[in-house]
Amino acid sequence: MNQWPGVKLRVTEGWDEEGLHAANSLHYEGRGVDITTSDRDRSKYGMLARLAVEAGFDWVYYESRAHIHASVKSESSQAARHGGCFPPESTVLSESGSVKKLSELSVGDRIQSMDSQGRLVFSPVLLFLDRDLTEERDFVQLQSADGASVTMTASHLIYTVASQDLLEDVDVDLMNGQLQSNSLQSGENNSSAEEEDRLLDQMMANATMERFGTRLKATFASKVQIGDWIVSTGPDGLPKPQRVIGVSAVTQRGVLAPLTEEGTLVVDQVVVSCYAVIDDQAIAHWAFAPVRLLNNVHKSLVHFWRALSWWNHDRTTSESSSSSSSSSSSIPVRISVEARSTTASESASKPPTLVGIHWYAKMLYRIARFVLPSHLVFN
Repeated sequence: MNQWPGVKLRVTEGWDEEGLHAANSLHYEGRGVDITTSDRDRSKYGMLARLAVEAGFDWVYYESRAHIHASVKSESSQAARHGGCFPPESTVLSESGSVKKLSELSVGDRIQSMDSQGRLVFSPVLLFLDRDLTEERDFVQLQSADGASVTMTASHLIYTVASQDLLEDVDVDLMNGQLQSNSLQSGENNSSAEEEDRLLDQMMANATMERFGTRLKATFASKVQIGDWIVSTGPDGLPKPQRVIGVSAVTQRGVLAPLTEEGTLVVDQVVVSCYAVIDDQAIAHWAFAPVRLLNNVHKSLVHFWRALSWWNHDRTTSESSSSSSSSSSSIPVRISVEARSTTASESASKPPTLVGIHWYAKMLYRIARFVLPSHLVFN
């Protein structure tokens, strides 16, 4: 049934022969198209995207206001069956102040994250939910107005606010006189899309995390559109809202997904979640509570072992001090006990890094598809 008589499908870009896209764009592999309707009526784009999904495209999203991007994954891609990840070249900030690639990251490293209050903190890496430096995956690449660029799989969660959700705040600021509307000053009744964008930029330029943070929602990277807002740390290292100005699909080799104690991390200066597949940060964080519990138990056992070793050392020292050879034996004993304690704690806190999806994450993904409503699970 033709819902729009006389309207045809218009393909604005298919195979790229001019090198206008990113180096790893799916347009160079013949797996991506940019589509609109022949009348270029934007009100039809929502239905057009739905029809593209029903037609069998794996990824469909608003790449810009001018068109919809649709693409299919390669047969070798396992992204649909795996969790969310980042490419190995993505970077994080460590507690020491150095910038590390994800491929250089180890369990136990403390990296920059965001706590539940919206503050930047350093949180330890508990494990890798997925780690494979050889597998090729499809990613979504987001560019923000401040120059930040983050790359992640479509099913990964990122903190964002849709522009439409901020229009109510714009109306409040207009009534309070905190914003100046050009259309109101000129006597126009209806503001254009350009005027809405200008007002949003004006409001968000001075927005604080205290106000903006209440609007944040973790959502799939595939749902982020141009004009939405993400959180970027920027050159000054402070979290600020930034408008998304570019969305593209790329293919890269290697995948890593570190899990921190906070359940968040800052990748390439953008605040993102550690979780994927489940479209609810709170549920995902709760599901990994056993991992955090085991980590706390592990740390307690390490502290207990160190205390026991030092107690044993003090007792041995006091006993040997009463003998004539106390001065010569106390130092070796201290070194021996301290060395055993340090070696034991280091070996315990640096478990071998596994390759592939962690068994616990794989189990949760399977359970989620049976337990959670379909709209909460990435498909």
